[in-house]
Amino acid sequence: MNRSVSCVLLLITAACVEDPVIPLEAVPAGGRSVRIAEGHDGKTIWDPKNGWWPRVAISQDGMVHVAWCNAHIGRVMYAQRQQDGEWKTETVDAAPGAGRYLAMTLDQEGHPLLTYQVQEKGLFRLTRRVENTWKMEVIKKADGIGRATQFAFDDRGGIHLVYYDVDRGFWHSHRDKVGLWSHHLIENTVQGNHLSRPAFHRFDDGRLLVYFADNRYTQTHMMRAERPKGGTDWTVKRVAEDYGPGYQIGFAGPADDPTRELLFTITGKQSLALAKAEQLDDEKVFLEKVSSMALRRDPKGRLVILGSGGRMDRSDLGQRLYLIRHDPRKGRLRHFRIGMPMGAMHLDHAVADDGTVWSVYTADQDGSLFVHQLPPFKE
Repeated sequence: MNRSVSCVLLLITAACVEDPVIPLEAVPAGGRSVRIAEGHDGKTIWDPKNGWWPRVAISQDGMVHVAWCNAHIGRVMYAQRQQDGEWKTETVDAAPGAGRYLAMTLDQEGHPLLTYQVQEKGLFRLTRRVENTWKMEVIKKADGIGRATQFAFDDRGGIHLVYYDVDRGFWHSHRDKVGLWSHHLIENTVQGNHLSRPAFHRFDDGRLLVYFADNRYTQTHMMRAERPKGGTDWTVKRVAEDYGPGYQIGFAGPADDPTRELLFTITGKQSLALAKAEQLDDEKVFLEKVSSMALRRDPKGRLVILGSGGRMDRSDLGQRLYLIRHDPRKGRLRHFRIGMPMGAMHLDHAVADDGTVWSVYTADQDGSLFVHQLPPFKE
């Protein structure tokens, strides 16, 4: 091959390489991390299972709520940040094997609402804070269900859940205002992972929409399901399948309809993709080196993404925590690193009304659970 042909091929190849929307800058974010749950005496062991499935939420009074599962002994734990900055921790549920696949949100009154599996009793349980006590009820009697639970509330005081079954199946459960549960199978061919994160949305007109994935390594693909108001039947279709999309998904569209765009992980490329909802196979690379992510918005509606992934230095195969948020100094979203250099697949975050980002993450090394507080930029 002559030199001119080689140069032409080189230029064509370079032109085909897609630059990510967010470059890997790894700007130090600052802020402060506090350990609120100890790992295994500082010992580095594989699969420590202490601060698993951590979740964080912020109520309108500014109170920060954190819940997690100590899977080493099987307990549901909860912590609340006090006015002096200290954390008050309590055990919510000490039933045998409690806390597996824990999820948390705040109900319409701002009280913590948790779902989780009680493994040794074979129960999928809902627990909510009522004044100074925790009220518990059974969602469903079945072992191993409740993976990747997502929440929505309706205008009649009802609660909607979507989640994976223990083996195959993706479900919708609804609790009406008097406490009666109903359950409907959305799709029976898929299987979830305990760290999957579907995207679930209830429209003002009562329609329900969810994007989820089949997370089996041999049949990875992403699916879309919609249910009309008052209906029980879901319309389901496969929407993307290249390189394992949809392990974790978030709605990234404009504030008037966030479902118009999606951010989702692509396992086979270890990246985060951005795409229009009607063109998910025509995605663009949003961020490289991502293995786990959660998506929220700041008070101005801009994306705030917490992610975990490989470091930029290829000689180091460790992991770092990253935060994508708007930097007014640059006028765009930027890539920041937070916390210590550690792997953390179990993570979550929330954004306060003043723009403070509260992140929770579990160190893969020993299972310690950390809370990171990142003040807002001055704008």
